[in-house]
Formats: sequence, structure tokens, C-alpha cells
Amino acid sequence: MDILEELKHSISAESAIPLFQQIEQVLEQAIRSRRLQPGDPLPGDGPISHALAVNHLTVRKALNQLVQKGLIMRKRGVGTFVQERPILRSASIGYLYLRIDEVRKLVVAQGAQSFLADHGFDLKLIGMDVDFYDSFDALGEMERMDLVGMIMPTVDGEACLRTLRDMEERRIPHVRVGGITHASRLTYPLIRTNLPQASRDALHHLHQLGHQHIGLLYFSMTAEPADAFRTFCRQYPATDPHAVLRIPFGQMGGSWEAFREGPLLLRGFLETHPSLTAIVVEHPTFALELLHQCRLTGRRVPEDLAILSLFDHPVLEGSFPKISAYRTQLEAMGRQTAERLLQRLRDEPLQSGLIDMIDHTLVERESTGSLSISEPAAANLN
Repeated sequence: MDILEELKHSISAESAIPLFQQIEQVLEQAIRSRRLQPGDPLPGDGPISHALAVNHLTVRKALNQLVQKGLIMRKRGVGTFVQERPILRSASIGYLYLRIDEVRKLVVAQGAQSFLADHGFDLKLIGMDVDFYDSFDALGEMERMDLVGMIMPTVDGEACLRTLRDMEERRIPHVRVGGITHASRLTYPLIRTNLPQASRDALHHLHQLGHQHIGLLYFSMTAEPADAFRTFCRQYPATDPHAVLRIPFGQMGGSWEAFREGPLLLRGFLETHPSLTAIVVEHPTFALELLHQCRLTGRRVPEDLAILSLFDHPVLEGSFPKISAYRTQLEAMGRQTAERLLQRLRDEPLQSGLIDMIDHTLVERESTGSLSISEPAAANLN
């Protein structure tokens, strides 16, 4: 595709981004990605304005911006050319993440940054509180930070949905990374962990270790872990379908320390289901609290109760015993996120509502193991 065709394909009068900035961004990205090489001629004001049916002053403003950035040169009576040695100052992508999940999200950022650097972009990290969508101005933030695109987290609530819908309507380049919240009501790409598969794998892994009495603790705004548990119970009727509890903690923010009901809910779950020999937990914090409640109630891990987390975190490596978990390939998630965003920036055709699932691997530590039927907790297997 030549540059005029690329411009015609990419520029939209319906976008909230001014036309001259759209023209500037397309040409700048073509130069940074080396689709336009140093010394290549560019069409001038007239051909571009004619092809796009825009005022030639709009085109001139875009080209003047590129001259000021040191990317192109204009020779009177000769034409417009890519600079022989263009000053390739990196264009910036904004990566918004929730501070409550900073450790994991910064690993995602590393993967995104490595991919973006290879394509002439840098990544600006922007830590946010969970309620930031209540007053977030996407277009204003892009202008303030000089961004060409954004990577957005998903949280529950109408403010998040309203903002992301507005960004789509304004054609602000972005992708979402995180949970499946609002996925059915949005069309831009979403990159997320493969939570349904991790849930299935965890249950079957524990069953293969000899556990039949398995419980589930989860917090997802969706029912994916619970759906996997119900399917598992139908396949293995010895598992109690009522041994499942959704903890109202997670994406809506706040610390576990401030969530006073949390320890009581977990202890109550253990007391209500004394026959359980294994529990799948979605949140690493649940795993640590469950371990603490087992100590308080005299249940040994893993001898009396196995614990398996659907998400890994460095704190699980430091617990005693160390807690087994599924580790998402977070850097791969970052690379895939960055690739999808660049496709949006280039206005490449993408399936509406596209969702990319990132796989996981089991990190077997000390909190799981083969169930010994000599243990008292295994009596219910007979």
C-alpha cells in the first residue's frame, strides 16, 4: 500500500483527533517504522489534500509539524522528502495500570516496552487508583502527555464502560488489557489471561492428584471460575457443587487488610466444608489468608488441605509452605497488547470484539501434592 492509499485508509473525519494530527501521525509512523525510507519522496500538499478531500492548509500544517520534528524536509521547487537522517524521537504510548496490581502489571509493561521499542515507540507508565474512570478524560490525557495511543485496564462499573465506549466512538487508538468485564459491550481489542482454561486445568490437576472433595474461592466479576467448577462437578459427582464461594473483593479496589469480612468468610468456608481436601483460589491474597486460617484451625497444608492459586505472585513463593499457582505469561501478554495497539494505530482491519487469551503454566510448589488416603482428611474418598 503506497502512502496515499494508507492515508485514505487511515484518516477519518469522524475521529475526535484533528485531521492535521491524523495526517501527521500516519506519516510519522510510516517514517518511524521505515516503511518510508530516508530520502524517499513524499506527495505534497496538493496530492494529499486532493486524495483526502481536505483543505490544503490542513495538509500543510501536518507537514510543517513533521518538518519541525526533523522527520521530513521541503525543498522549494523540488518537493518533500524524508530526512536523510530523520530525528526519530520515540512516539509515546500510555500504559495505564491499577496500582493495586502493580507487580503483575509492570511485568506486562516490560513485554509491551520491548515490542514497542522495536517499532520506534516508547511506553509511559501511568499508575491509577481503581476509581480513576470516574473523572478520566482520555483525549485530554493524550494531549497532556503527548500520546499517540493508550493501553487501558478494565474494571467493573458504569464509569469504566462509559469512558471506553466514548474512546471507541471518538476513535481514540487504544486496546484493553485485563478482565473480560464489559467485553460484550465493547468492540476494540481485549488482551486477557485465559482464566477459563486455568480454572479447568486447576480442578483437573487436583483430581489427578487424588482429590475428589475440592472447593473454589473466586472474586471474578464474571462467572468463569464458577462455570468451570459446575462443569467439573457434573463430571465428578463426588465433588460438592455447593463448595464454592465468591468473595466480593478485587477489582473494585481497597486492601485486604481493610476488607474485614474477608478472613471471616474464608474461615466460615472451611468450617462449612470440613470434608474438603483441596481448594482452588482465584486471588493470591485468598491463598495467603486461607493458609493463615488453616494454621488457626489446625489444618495442615498440604497434608490435610491442598491450596492452588489461579494467579501467581511473588508473595506465594515466600509463604510457608510455598503456594502452587498458575503463572500467566505476562511478558507475552505485554507483547500481544502492544502488537494489537500498533494494528489499531495503522488502522489495520481487526475483528470486532477481538479477544486474545494468554496461556499459563503450572508452578508446582509445596501447597499441593498427591493425596495420601492414610490421612484423616482423605476418609471421605471411600
